[in-house]
Amino acid sequence: MVVTNSEAKYYNRLYKFFQHTEIKSSLEIDYDIRKIYVDSLEKENISSKYRLELISLFDRLKIENMPEIYLENQSISIEQDFFKKDKLFLLYVPNKKKAQTFRKVRNKEELLWDFSNIHSAKLKKQIKIVLCGILNMDIDQRKRRYFLEPLKLLMQYCNKYGIDDIEEMEQADENRFCLYLSTQSETMKKQALTIIEFSRKTLFLTRPDINWKACVWYMDKFQLDKSRINASTPIQKMSFLNIHNKENREYLQSYVKYLIGISDMALSSIRNSLGYVSRFLQYLDESNKKVTELEIDDIEDYVSILNEQDIKYATFNQYILNIHTFFLFLNEKISKY
Repeated sequence: MVVTNSEAKYYNRLYKFFQHTEIKSSLEIDYDIRKIYVDSLEKENISSKYRLELISLFDRLKIENMPEIYLENQSISIEQDFFKKDKLFLLYVPNKKKAQTFRKVRNKEELLWDFSNIHSAKLKKQIKIVLCGILNMDIDQRKRRYFLEPLKLLMQYCNKYGIDDIEEMEQADENRFCLYLSTQSETMKKQALTIIEFSRKTLFLTRPDINWKACVWYMDKFQLDKSRINASTPIQKMSFLNIHNKENREYLQSYVKYLIGISDMALSSIRNSLGYVSRFLQYLDESNKKVTELEIDDIEDYVSILNEQDIKYATFNQYILNIHTFFLFLNEKISKY
């Protein structure tokens, strides 16, 4: 790092500080070391401006002496040592270009991500994966802030309410998070659904395998034959959020997994089938019934409801056909156990 003549006096103070620590290299500087330095300056009788200049030089020392492997064109990854710690200070994120943008943040404490009180190891990992996804976005710091702040609140929310898997967050969890965010920050309230969607998609697409239990599936993950995809109106995702009974939802997920992986149905047809069966399972949600415990009267009641609706004959037949096919699959699946 090049130090100007006017900065020499600041540099001497830094040198004295490091003499009283076990720090041998700028590589060893982290949030805790920085805090010790900042706290030591707070005890001195110096002006605020002088204190800020000293801290700024300290941060420059860390950032500008990052190894060449942390060049600005390198993607940020959860595999990096930086993300293996419980305290992540984004000012020191291992990417010179990104780190420099965080120097513009006035309140540097906002850049601390403290995972030490997060109870779930799985939640920690998921938040760090999403955090990497945000940091790798090619956007300016102001726009990045509208992802980072609600993500930190999402982490706190999930920790508070015992949610350890963002991919399996249900509709009720999502609704409660929207309310939670509005009590924390009115500005961030609009970002609630955006950050949940971004988190779900990032986690689903970056996994090495397919999470069939995820409440939302993103079609980019599946290597489907082009003949099954309508290129003019491609289907982006399939959601199971509207099924509240967990057991019923898992059966529906197994059915759609079968249609995607075993059948040669077009993706649009699979989505239509998902819609027909989902509406039937939503009907069961209202009476708190499991699909494996139904009697003939339950089916007849649902058919009566369909008859009362103003739907076309062809559509009515599609309801019956898809529900029947779902039951055939269900019967075969259960009979194997």
